[in-house]
Amino acid sequence: AASTQAAQRVLSKVKRRARDAQERARRAEQALEEAEKRARRAAADQAKELQTMPALVAGFRRLGEVDRRSFLRATFDEFPPLSYIELHSATRPRKLDYAHADIYMRVMTDAEEFRLRACSKEPFTIEWIHDSIGQGDVLYDIGANVGAYSLVAAKKPDGGARVVAFEPSYATVATLCANVVLNEVAGQVTPVPVALSSVTGMTVLGLRNLEPGAARHVLGPGASGDGPVRYEQPVMTFRLDDVVNLLHLPPPTHIKLDVDGGELAVLEGASCTLSSQALRSMLVEVATPASDAVTGMLERHGFRLDSKVVSTTRRGEQAIWYGVFVRDGHGAGR
Repeated sequence: AASTQAAQRVLSKVKRRARDAQERARRAEQALEEAEKRARRAAADQAKELQTMPALVAGFRRLGEVDRRSFLRATFDEFPPLSYIELHSATRPRKLDYAHADIYMRVMTDAEEFRLRACSKEPFTIEWIHDSIGQGDVLYDIGANVGAYSLVAAKKPDGGARVVAFEPSYATVATLCANVVLNEVAGQVTPVPVALSSVTGMTVLGLRNLEPGAARHVLGPGASGDGPVRYEQPVMTFRLDDVVNLLHLPPPTHIKLDVDGGELAVLEGASCTLSSQALRSMLVEVATPASDAVTGMLERHGFRLDSKVVSTTRRGEQAIWYGVFVRDGHGAGR
């Protein structure tokens, strides 16, 4: 009897363990089924999101400009900080409207977007670069902004020039450098982050807008004119003759001068450069009140006005004009 009871106890334990094992197996199978269900739901949700994303993007693109801006303003505060960095780094370069070579620009602001149309905005500048500047030439791009015309001169299909690009705005010179790197022309285009004027020293650059690519800034304290100044940026200012000697820059064969009203001061600091026979042509943006002074100074250094393009305001008033000046004895072409 004792042995029978012992056997029953052993059998009972075996059965209990078997039941426990079956229960564990059932639970494991149930857990596996739940995991598979969750995986299927996650895959379905992801597929749905992937199907929805193009629709969301397409819907956003269909919005008008005002609605797009309203949406972004409404959701801006919900972006995690890292998203700003991701958005910045994911921004694709845009192509400049230059038909003869692929030139790409960094675009993060409205002002930089505007610079993508530099060639159609100033076709006479492109014509001057094509007709006058070639391989072996040195272009000083004074007031280079984000570098559209510097890049055109450097990447001409028939041979690019060596370019020294002067740009003092702290925000804009960063984009200029980025565009040089983007287009792999660091060996041809040298950004120089200083202002040029009639004296060498320190002053301020009155920035009307803090965006890269903005223009109409004014050199000197207490600037007036085209609207209020957002920031008076301290800048080093040099006479062109001084900076050429200090930095041992190659002498220019051509100069593009576009400094929003400061052209006379730049020319006053460039007498040796202007007198050099190596300098063959200049494209100068001239503020109308300075017309006689600028033309007279260049004529005294042996240049004559070869062609002129007038820019008018919406009211039909002449505000500025662009002049191609060539040294006597040289034509406008190469």
